[in-house]
Order: sequence, then structure tokens, then C-alpha cells
Amino acid sequence: GYGFVGAGLYNGEGYTNRELNRGKNIELAALFHPMPRGLLAPFGIYAAYVNGSSGTGLARADRITAALLWEGERIRGGAAFTYALGVRDDGPREAASVDWSLRAEPLPRFLLGARGLVYLRDVTAAGDDAVVSVTGLVGARLAAPLETFFALTRQLPGPTARAALPGSDFWEGRVAARFLF
Repeated sequence: GYGFVGAGLYNGEGYTNRELNRGKNIELAALFHPMPRGLLAPFGIYAAYVNGSSGTGLARADRITAALLWEGERIRGGAAFTYALGVRDDGPREAASVDWSLRAEPLPRFLLGARGLVYLRDVTAAGDDAVVSVTGLVGARLAAPLETFFALTRQLPGPTARAALPGSDFWEGRVAARFLF
């Protein structure tokens, strides 16, 4: 009940294409529940580190993440911070993100959720090279383990991000289902 510790050594960066990156990625992650029994049992502290590379040029792609979590039965959520050293095959570039989420079941089988993300595409640039995304959702547990959701997302890029990412200023609605085993 105290959590987990994991480590991985990976060859390259993914499965979608033929592997052209000869580098290795190392990942370490841990989740710690300081009080695994009682009222504070759902509280957790998460940390992860990835030392890796991307592309044929072996561009730096390191990540460090820290998060505070609440993993309760009726309320779940948390906040995370990630710092990236190397972004999109640009090894010297540094980026950061702050992410928060909340999922609640205020009535049996009725689900509500929200998520927010602030992504700083380049931490050395002015604050206008950021993308803010906010999602709200409503859903229902039709029959265990099936849950269905309607989600509405608003993404707002800053001026520099909007120029670099055409089409990134949008509203999006989605219908989704998941099986929770």
C-alpha cells in the first residue's frame, strides 16, 4: 500500500515507425503513499525522470516530473509539474508544463471532471509562447466497468504559439467511453 518504484531501459523512442534512433532511454518513476491507511490513504506523491534522446541526431529529450495526487473512490485528482530538457529534436530547448485534474462522483454513477494544462513551449522566451488548455466533462457509469463521457475542450495559445502552431486556437467536443477493469 505504500506505492511503487519502477525503472526501464528502452531502445529508442516509439513503435510507430522504423527505429532510427540508436540511443537508449532510461526511465525511473516512483509513487509514494505516506499514510497507506486511514483518511489520508488516497494521498500520493509521484516523481519521474527520463533520460533520453529523439531522432537520428540523438537530440536530448530528458524529462523530470513531480506530482501530488489524491486517488480516492469518489474524488480523484492532482497537480503535476514537468520540466523538459530538449523538445522536438531541439536538444538545447527547454519547456515546462503544469497540469491539474479533478474527477468526482457526486452521485452514484454520475461523473464530473475538469482538467487544465499550461504548456510553456520555450521557458527562455516571453510568456506569449504558451498554450493553455481547459477541459470539462460529464459522464455516467452505465454498468460496471463501462463509463461514457462528453468532454468539451478550449485551447488558447499565446501569440507566438499561435503563429507556430496553426489551428491551435480551438474548441473541441468529444464523446468517449472506457472500460475500467
